[in-house]
Amino acid sequence: MKKILLAGFAAVLLLAGWFLAERDVQPPSPISDKPLEIGVEAYIPPSSFLNDRGELTGFDVEFAREVCQVLRRECSIRAQPLPALLPELKSGGLDLVIAGLAQTEERRNNFLFSEPYYRSGSVFITTQKRFEYFTDDRIAQLVIGVQEGKPQDDYVDEHYVPQGARKRTYPSFSEVVDALLAGEVNMICLESVPGYTLLNSPRGEALFIGGRAEDIDDESTACRVAARKSDKPLIDGVNRTLHSLQSSGEFQDLIIRFFPFFSF
Repeated sequence: MKKILLAGFAAVLLLAGWFLAERDVQPPSPISDKPLEIGVEAYIPPSSFLNDRGELTGFDVEFAREVCQVLRRECSIRAQPLPALLPELKSGGLDLVIAGLAQTEERRNNFLFSEPYYRSGSVFITTQKRFEYFTDDRIAQLVIGVQEGKPQDDYVDEHYVPQGARKRTYPSFSEVVDALLAGEVNMICLESVPGYTLLNSPRGEALFIGGRAEDIDDESTACRVAARKSDKPLIDGVNRTLHSLQSSGEFQDLIIRFFPFFSF
């Protein structure tokens, strides 16, 4: 069953790599000689993590490097906690945030966003077999862990807390997972991409899928890059990078590299 869900999710995610593939790609124009300061979330596999050599890598990290190459800029990539990224962007410490951000109304008022570079739904994960694909009558028994600032935080508030579930919020992805494994919560709600990566890791061997968020809105699944309002040329460059990678097939190569659980 887990493989079936992964295959279905792969098809959804890959749409982000196909629907732009036929667009014309314009030649890049240099924007600045200064290094491009890019923030990614620390750390949320497969988007951002340290490899066996202690080097920063991941889907977001490698996409950031492609952006720098297309814009012909030196690249400085920093992994920071999610709550710090947008304040750092707003203050001028970062030029771009590449962290799978959803474009909320509040964020749209303060930042520019790229086209979606992938989509990620939401998945529930549990350590308890009795909550595998839980039904509505068990919602009141749930203690659900979520990561602060993610769409799942608001989603659980809106759909499950009113039905009696309790929510606990944690500042990072790793702390959400630690809370589940330590028994602080009996369910976590995560973005599907890191959620399925967790399920296919050694830490995920004793975990079960509790279900998927079927009625989450489309905008919450769209993962975008953020820049300051004054930096439209940078967002144009991000979109140009996306179109170029999709047209060449390199975007699909990135997906295969970092999401090896996909079925094609």
